[in-house]
Amino acid sequence: MEAQQKKRVLSLIQPTGTFTLGNYLGALKNFVRLQEDYECVYGLADLHAITVRQEPAALRKNVLEAYALLLAMGIIVLLGALAYFILTLVVNRRTPANPDTTYTAENGVTVSYESGIWPVCEMTEDATLGHALELASAADSSDANYQVVLFQRGDKDTYADFIQQSESDLKEAYGVISPRKVNLSVDGATVTAVRCDIQAYYAVLATITYDSGDVVYVSGLTKLASISDIVNLVESVRLS
Repeated sequence: MEAQQKKRVLSLIQPTGTFTLGNYLGALKNFVRLQEDYECVYGLADLHAITVRQEPAALRKNVLEAYALLLAMGIIVLLGALAYFILTLVVNRRTPANPDTTYTAENGVTVSYESGIWPVCEMTEDATLGHALELASAADSSDANYQVVLFQRGDKDTYADFIQQSESDLKEAYGVISPRKVNLSVDGATVTAVRCDIQAYYAVLATITYDSGDVVYVSGLTKLASISDIVNLVESVRLS
């Protein structure tokens, strides 16, 4: 199957002077975001600027300054991406699992976990996953380091495409989410998993599919530095 070609976006800025906060909020900030979903072409509409009277020397100066600012913005974006990549490597080092508790929920999902990290372990009613096993780092979701994971047991027909639909819901709510595949393994099962960037958090979405036809649907939320907590938890899953 051929990859779907991205739509193309052309956006130009008039070189009428130094970029303002309005330029940043109205255009430049969106330039970076749009590149996630579109093939983008950006530039300066220097000839369009002469639809009003211009001083030739001032126009040339504005054009050169605008190009310099666009290039500087590109360098800052690249440096920011590099810094983010290095930070991700540092904080996402896999922390070995050290479970001290094993729990089997009424839906037949068994997890082994560290009680100090996941003090809340109970069945709950979730708006999306329905009757599900919940593990959370605190009872209050307003806690600064709050993280939570939900496990629902079903089969392949429970959702048409759980991960894709969840990604669509997150994108609608938060904009750019940059989903990336996560390599997870569960004994006796096939795991498909992604993580999505949501501001200062990661959303982790996974399906754990067994030969029996059972599927465990996983939805988690965690801080950047704590993603290994969810990875360890997901990889501990067993069915009873």
